[in-house]
Amino acid sequence: MILSKAYDVEILPNFFSITIVDVNDYLKVFSDSCEINKKGKKSPIPLVQKYSVAEIKNKLHEVKKVSFYITDTDDSQLFKMIACLNNMNSHVNEQGIAIRTDMFGYNSMNYDKLMVAAFLMYATNTNTTKDLITKLYDTSKKIIDLQDTKLIIQCKMYQFIFYSVYIIKIYPKEYIGYI
Repeated sequence: MILSKAYDVEILPNFFSITIVDVNDYLKVFSDSCEINKKGKKSPIPLVQKYSVAEIKNKLHEVKKVSFYITDTDDSQLFKMIACLNNMNSHVNEQGIAIRTDMFGYNSMNYDKLMVAAFLMYATNTNTTKDLITKLYDTSKKIIDLQDTKLIIQCKMYQFIFYSVYIIKIYPKEYIGYI
């Protein structure tokens, strides 16, 4: 069984968060956002053509997701965040079913995946969440500025326990308006 998750990372000078959404549940919640042609084939349509913004917000609350954050003064979700990421390893459950987690993100290979790698590398090497967030924020700036290639290579080489799919290669940004 393959668990499909979409993820996003956010960083500010005093805040770091990871949000992970169950893609299969998202697709179930929004399964009726399609047009059915004369042959009965479903074609997906943009959510805003089917729902109002308020309806989209309400439906998004139904989707299974987890979200974790830490701030420079609040580390109450730090171990839950680490555990969630570490529990994505491939394993066999009690029923003998092999389970794998695939993580999807729009620009994940060039940013989100690197930030998760940096988070996992630095989480056990800092004394406070303030130090951790400072390192993550500095890493984010370096990734964006592409000035520290050694750091980027180190983050890209980090061995993840989940498989990551780089959606921007599937749907380049110049074509995203047509989807």
